[in-house]
Amino acid sequence: MSLKQINCTRNSKVYTYTSGKKSLVIKQIKNHLAADVHREVRALRHLEKNPFVVDLHFVYKDNLYTYLVLEHLQNGCVHDFHKKVSEQELKIATKQMLTCIHACHRAGVIHGDIKLTNFAQSASGITKLIDFGCSSFYTSTYIPMECHKATWFYAAPEQFLRTQYTTSDMYSLGVCVYYLATGRHPVFDSWVQTPGYSNSYTDFIKRLLRSEPCMRLTSHEALIHPWLCER
Repeated sequence: MSLKQINCTRNSKVYTYTSGKKSLVIKQIKNHLAADVHREVRALRHLEKNPFVVDLHFVYKDNLYTYLVLEHLQNGCVHDFHKKVSEQELKIATKQMLTCIHACHRAGVIHGDIKLTNFAQSASGITKLIDFGCSSFYTSTYIPMECHKATWFYAAPEQFLRTQYTTSDMYSLGVCVYYLATGRHPVFDSWVQTPGYSNSYTDFIKRLLRSEPCMRLTSHEALIHPWLCER
């Protein structure tokens, strides 16, 4: 039996717990972040049994911390930030990430903090979304900004303005894809044309990175975009 710390921030720690062939992740969060914990637990329970979302096994609490016991995605983060990818490899990675996002959106959940390190892979090779501390639910009316802690590097413009953010996941996906293709954030580039990549890719990325939320591709529209469908 072993317990190994794999991540640490000011307000939380993450451990892997291994006993024989069984392996789990334990996320330890300070109790003053109860709202974040509630968001994450609510979303994960709503998405229970979704094959593209990390499994939440159970939750327990003491005087100082809340502990989320989660599935251990043993292959870790899907993407190597330092590896230049071909367009075909980029399509595969994009489909994997988009499939996870679409599964959440179909179930009425907005992740709210899409970034490369929030996609991890199981031992069987299935890509799954993790870390739902900034998540929210779609409603038929205006959705206020529930969480202001999304990673700024990936955040959509409306997240900085603390306004409606129902399509912020798609903008953040665009940042992920663009970063994998170029190693840069799109805000630092005046044009999103990527040398060596097709016009179809350029159209796809530009339609994700629209500043107007209502003009972005939805997850369904992105899945059937010609760039991802063409061989």
